[in-house]
Amino acid sequence: MDVTEDMKIKGGTAIKYCGGEERVVIPDGVEIIWPGLFRNEETMADLRIPGSVRRIPALFLKNGNDSLVSVAIGEGVEEIGGHAFFDCRSLSQVSLPASVTVIGGEAFAGCASLEAIGLPAGIVQIWSKAFDRCSSLAAVTVPAGVEEIAWGAFRACGSLAEVSFAGRAVASLGERAFQDCGALVSLELPAGVRTIGNFAFVCCGALEHVGLPDGLERIGVSAFRECGSLRSVAVPDAVTDLGEQAFRGCRSLASFRIPAHLDRLGPNVLAECPALEEVHVPASLDVDRAYLGVGDQVAVTAY
Repeated sequence: MDVTEDMKIKGGTAIKYCGGEERVVIPDGVEIIWPGLFRNEETMADLRIPGSVRRIPALFLKNGNDSLVSVAIGEGVEEIGGHAFFDCRSLSQVSLPASVTVIGGEAFAGCASLEAIGLPAGIVQIWSKAFDRCSSLAAVTVPAGVEEIAWGAFRACGSLAEVSFAGRAVASLGERAFQDCGALVSLELPAGVRTIGNFAFVCCGALEHVGLPDGLERIGVSAFRECGSLRSVAVPDAVTDLGEQAFRGCRSLASFRIPAHLDRLGPNVLAECPALEEVHVPASLDVDRAYLGVGDQVAVTAY
């Protein structure tokens, strides 16, 4: 067993931390970090992880850490495990290397002080709730290789005002992917998106504009529910599935066109939209006002 000044290492595995320093450097050559290595560590503010560690384990900090402010991860690390930095509420600076390809579920969930994070171009998977409740996160660029924004990946990121996509690979926005992102005003979805999941943008109250790609096929249940600032939206004719209450509570929405080739239309798609003046419905679609969720004051015309 090797013993550095404050860390015990056995066969390339860091198994015990005995120090109490503000700045902690895991020695180069360590390949495995024992989960809970820094359990109950209350003084660590700056952590350095070497590239010899290929995977930061799930539950790395076990129950979170309120003292940790900065993390630098060395080139060579490929995966950030699930819950790795969960509820590190003071964490404001994270440096990810180009080698990272996977960010695990809830890896940074609850990191309320994290204002920015550069996602490396090689990332292909961002798992569910990876950045859930990162309430200070202001902007994010989704790397070109990511094909799915998983369940709740950016849920309740209340300061998130800018979301951009580096490529066209994203095909699916998972359930609740951007729920409660109250600062998001405008969003252009990439051309590859085919599915917007249930509740994907529910309660994005500042969202005024969303650009939907021509190839979009499904808008899930309550996908844009309570997006009270949304003024207009062009739903492409490729959409065949428009979910129940998809635009319910969009209080600023003035007009709406039901796409022409629906296989499924859920009820109350336009309920509680008081500014709505007109709805255009395909002549082939037999629905009444009650099913759409609109009152007599709304002009419903066939096209």
